Amino acid sequence: MKLRKRLAAVLLSAVMILTGLTACDGTAPAGPAELTWQNSRTKQYFDAKGITAQEYTLTADMMASGQKVELKYAIKGKRAGYETAADSKLRVDADGNVYLIGFRGSNKELEWWQYPAGSQSAESYAPFIRACEGYFMLPDAESIGSIAAGEYKDYYTETIKLHRNGVYATYTYCFEGSELSCILMESAGGMMNNIELKPTADEAVIAIPPVDRVIND
Repeated sequence: MKLRKRLAAVLLSAVMILTGLTACDGTAPAGPAELTWQNSRTKQYFDAKGITAQEYTLTADMMASGQKVELKYAIKGKRAGYETAADSKLRVDADGNVYLIGFRGSNKELEWWQYPAGSQSAESYAPFIRACEGYFMLPDAESIGSIAAGEYKDYYTETIKLHRNGVYATYTYCFEGSELSCILMESAGGMMNNIELKPTADEAVIAIPPVDRVIND
């Protein structure tokens, strides 16, 4: 009799556990929410910084193609610019005119060249300048092709494939808690760290420079 009571108690406990694992309507409880841009940690991070695709400034240390450089990038509407060194500066204005640093003759003095809007070079350069040459593009709901969670070393990661104006890129955002520690740039073959973001554009990075030479092609 005692054995039967024990068996009955065990069966009752098992039934109660199974019942607790199912919802009241008989369906299994919902699992973790599917990762989307809307519930991603990446979006939460940029939102907390007040960063939008329309205007912001990025500064960071970047390792790309085996070289370490300091990247400065700013965008405001259709105006954008980025620089990685004194002799590597590019800008585009709201009309699509492109400006970049070139060399004057054999003495290698630096000067600003302008490619007028509508020219072949301007049409080629403009989208890449606005996309920071693929080094950094702020993702949004319209530009994202896919998003996936993962791990890299001790970091929680979100890998995002995106494209904007014909420029494609893949970035893996590495988080330590809620803070962005670094970005792996698959398309550029490098890494970005010491990242600082501001919700306003640094006018020094996007200001129209004094033009030394106009190049029509």
